[in-house]
Amino acid sequence: KNKSTGKVSTESFFVGFAEGIKYVHSNKPILIIIALTTLHCMLTMSFESVLPYFSVNKLGGEGLAVSFLMMCVGIGALIASIFLAGTTNERLKGKLFYYYAILSGIAPIALGLSTNLYISLFATVFMGMGQAGYMIISHTIIQMMSPDYVRGRIAGVYAMYIGGSMALFNFLNGLSADFIDPGYSLAIQGIIFTLIVIIYRNQNILSSIYSGNTKEITSYSKI
Repeated sequence: KNKSTGKVSTESFFVGFAEGIKYVHSNKPILIIIALTTLHCMLTMSFESVLPYFSVNKLGGEGLAVSFLMMCVGIGALIASIFLAGTTNERLKGKLFYYYAILSGIAPIALGLSTNLYISLFATVFMGMGQAGYMIISHTIIQMMSPDYVRGRIAGVYAMYIGGSMALFNFLNGLSADFIDPGYSLAIQGIIFTLIVIIYRNQNILSSIYSGNTKEITSYSKI
């Protein structure tokens, strides 16, 4: 067992939350992971609001098609979750983090450009795999990087950023559906995220994560 060095705080919610935000924004390694994960949620996971429009206007389906698409996202997420639960090789997890990020960007492109229900179902399975796999490893990395005394506050800021950004972009995607083809919108957002991941793959912190260098990752918790 690892003995925790954290302490139960008696300070108010707002003081603790402010401390979490201050710590995140002053700690570059954690800020980079949270920023990339926020972009992941904004650009690849904000699709639910346009699925009904997409299903009716591009796939010629009705509400049942939306249910099938969401079900396939869940199937993909379940596959990734079960696979990662049995994966103990940290180097492999690092590589998977990069591959899941790429998959999270490519799969929405396939969905957005598809006009066939079966191709769309296939694409959503991979969307679920990429998104769930990425988020599982991302959350693990945040926990490894966070020192005991502020881990809960960092987790709260992390949850606020990813949840808030995803909700905001879901709203914006739904709002813009009357003006921009939702399929093209999904594809463009997927392309943007894929390019971000590829362009910044050699950034020092991300490179150490992708290579599975757990010793360096955990050293950030002592900053």
